[in-house]
Amino acid sequence: AQIADVVSGTASVDVSAAVQLAINYCATFVDSNSKLQWPTLVIPGLCRLDSTVKIDRTVDTSASKFHIVGEGPGAGFYTTSAIQMFTVTTPDVTPPIRPSSENISFHNITFKCDNINTDAFTISQDFLRIEFWACHWYNMRCMYSSRYIQDINFYGGTVRYWKATGAFVSSVGAYAVNSFGLKMEGGGVSGYGFYHDDPAGAAGIVGCSHVGTLYENCNASFFPGAVVRGLNISGCYGEDNLGPFCAFNTNITHENHGISFIGNQIASSTRTSAGSTQDPYSNPLFFEVTWGKAKGCVSHGFYGNAHDITGAYESGVDIRD
Repeated sequence: AQIADVVSGTASVDVSAAVQLAINYCATFVDSNSKLQWPTLVIPGLCRLDSTVKIDRTVDTSASKFHIVGEGPGAGFYTTSAIQMFTVTTPDVTPPIRPSSENISFHNITFKCDNINTDAFTISQDFLRIEFWACHWYNMRCMYSSRYIQDINFYGGTVRYWKATGAFVSSVGAYAVNSFGLKMEGGGVSGYGFYHDDPAGAAGIVGCSHVGTLYENCNASFFPGAVVRGLNISGCYGEDNLGPFCAFNTNITHENHGISFIGNQIASSTRTSAGSTQDPYSNPLFFEVTWGKAKGCVSHGFYGNAHDITGAYESGVDIRD
């Protein structure tokens, strides 16, 4: 009955325990040096998860990635519960707290929730070195972390609809959180894209890239966050979003360094003055990029409304648009 429900895509039967058993079985494979060599786990349809599933791959012990692959359209995981679909058995709680599971690669997996307002997430904050290849999200967010996250990567795929008061990925600082060709469409009901604000300036935003990503019809900025120490946003397209596309001025105490904003085309809905139907860039009080306390930053070839460089150092942003 469980197999039939999964293959049919009905997702009416909770198969959390079965998925956990399958992952536990994959964890039994080791090579001659006692290194983990997990086989690929194939998901043949849509699996309903009413409970969180645990994946324990101790950091710096794996010799390969654990691949979870969706077979056919719609294969993946569905929930009606406020859960993190995947977490670990024993999270690290001793400062400095670090992720405790690694090297997992999801391919062609759908992550779906029945209600956009349910606080459902794909993974917990206890993972690093995670890849999502051509995956799809519907009515849910990927990750929420109360601390710094690192090495979370998106290659292609789509995101449609997530909670208006949240962010698709949220953390306090980030290292190597990247998207390449990700298509994010909010339907006028969705919140932030990648939110990594670090008020204390303890970790910052380091080594992140968003390339060729689409962000459309959302109620908040694609990238709000300050204390940037290395960020590349290039070849991205934004349309009909509220607020600036990038807000680097969320913290005016700490500096932003090394932001490269190259070849982007942005047309947020806020750019037009009330009542104006003539000039699509007629709102003099709106800026697509707010730079904050910027130094050593560039914007080249940007097509969109003006920059707000209030608070930036003199020549802190090299603008050649």
